[in-house]
Amino acid sequence: MTSLVDIRTAKDWLVLCDFDETFFAHDPAVRSRRDLADLAALVNSLSASRGLRFGFITGSAPSTVIAVLGDLATSLQPAFIGGNLGTDLLVADASGALVPDLLWHARFPAPEEFSARVDSVLTSLPELILAPQSTHGAGTYKRNFYLRAVTENLDDDSRVWSLRQATAAHSLAINVNHCNPAAGDPEGYLDVDFLPLGAGKHEIARFLQETWQVPASRTLAFGDSGNDLGMLACAGHAWLVSNATAEARQAHPHVTARPHAGGIVDTIANILTKEQ
Repeated sequence: MTSLVDIRTAKDWLVLCDFDETFFAHDPAVRSRRDLADLAALVNSLSASRGLRFGFITGSAPSTVIAVLGDLATSLQPAFIGGNLGTDLLVADASGALVPDLLWHARFPAPEEFSARVDSVLTSLPELILAPQSTHGAGTYKRNFYLRAVTENLDDDSRVWSLRQATAAHSLAINVNHCNPAAGDPEGYLDVDFLPLGAGKHEIARFLQETWQVPASRTLAFGDSGNDLGMLACAGHAWLVSNATAEARQAHPHVTARPHAGGIVDTIANILTKEQ
């Protein structure tokens, strides 16, 4: 079985971008169509001249990302979409169509086995009040819940420790971070995501780097919240957009001057211009 990801030159660039509240502002009042258009034009130009691949690694489903891009009427054509927190991977084929990468998906257990493991974790922790998410739904290999936050520092929350222990015991991965109300989540809650081992934003970022043979020094990453930190750690040029959450800002020092697409386009242009 081979991956749909191909290998180009030793001078290619890779841009890993979160979608909700990083690229896409949910509030139309703060969404800049000019910035989105400028970013699309820059990406399209650099894709041809510098071997740049720009795509999304996001908690949203790939179908949602594609639908929003259509609604925005942007000319941006992502080279990949790592959706559902890095459990789904679509890669552009020779015609530009986004199709599943079979090598990536082959690493996961059967969907029924994954779901059964999550159910076992939930059964083992009956004292936790985990509310299934309805806003973002669930993918084949992603189950999402809300848990009311009781402290700002997750390391001080014994419930989070219990969740991490239980998921490890059942050969699962888990992502826990403070919700971002700007992306449609409730205020004062934690976002709890169950994933299969080998999935996640960090893992899918590494997979793309290794398969395309693009090192961290030629990788840029952009995020806005705590669940982007693993992805940012993979990039030599890692930035939070200026509208990032307080949780993310406490953990990562580099923040763009402008929010959303404006911060992304400024940073890409600045870094790749210096590298010429």
